[in-house]
Amino acid sequence: MAFDALVVAFGLSRVLIELNLATAFTTYSILTIMIMLNAYLLFRFFRDRAVPKGRREGIPA
Repeated sequence: MAFDALVVAFGLSRVLIELNLATAFTTYSILTIMIMLNAYLLFRFFRDRAVPKGRREGIPA
């Protein structure tokens, strides 16, 4: 899902530039915001993941 959002954001950036509806800086800023949002969500996913029970008690898996 995150990859799809990046592809859509990139495509939107290119279309807005080609149609002269926005500057390159503006459109790539949107893409950068999307990348940062995806990085934050990925970081939060791995940070909040539950640790397997055996690993928590020091027992090797």
